[in-house]
Amino acid sequence: MTTNIQDASIVVLKQEPIVCKNSFHKYWLNYLPQTIKMFHSFDTNFESSFSLDYLDKSRSYTIEAFIKTLQDEKNKENRKLLIEQLVNELITELNLFTLDSDEYSSAEKKIIHIANNYSFDILGDVIQSIYITNFNKSNYLCGICRALMRYDLEELNPWGVVIIPGLLNHKDETVKEYAVALIDNWNSTLLLPVLKNLDIKQDWLKDYINTVVERLENR
Repeated sequence: MTTNIQDASIVVLKQEPIVCKNSFHKYWLNYLPQTIKMFHSFDTNFESSFSLDYLDKSRSYTIEAFIKTLQDEKNKENRKLLIEQLVNELITELNLFTLDSDEYSSAEKKIIHIANNYSFDILGDVIQSIYITNFNKSNYLCGICRALMRYDLEELNPWGVVIIPGLLNHKDETVKEYAVALIDNWNSTLLLPVLKNLDIKQDWLKDYINTVVERLENR
């Protein structure tokens, strides 16, 4: 069973009936309120914010496709809210991180918690959000690098590779050092080209990078 919503205009308001400018199949008129009610049971604000704007009005939807579209939209919103919450929680712990922090910092505990209780995919979204919005905060970046040393690169792909070039080109030499240490810990040749093409002025950091490059090339 399908219905085309090309000319339909639907407005769903809290405690208000559904308004249709032209007729749907009777099944839809009965089915849609039940669908909205189901989502409202998950989120009391759902009805007031519900919209069909994201549906492609040029196509027809089966019942299954329609309900999946609603579910996908809700899942995206839930994921977004979760990421925002976890970002705030991790930032709270990163504010406590210093370079002389205990080896097992509270920020590292939070990162491990996210990986274990959610997924590496969720962790990646959290890390990348902090990476982008707090790139000038060296202690955040160093704290993240230290925590990620607990994992293999394969567990952190693809986002683990994505953040490395920016860390290696950071203005703070300590961030660069932590990024090199992270690559060394991963023991992967994947990032060798990036290391080889770095323009480093400090002799001590250049020596460290050369040591890591040599070790990776001879592994």
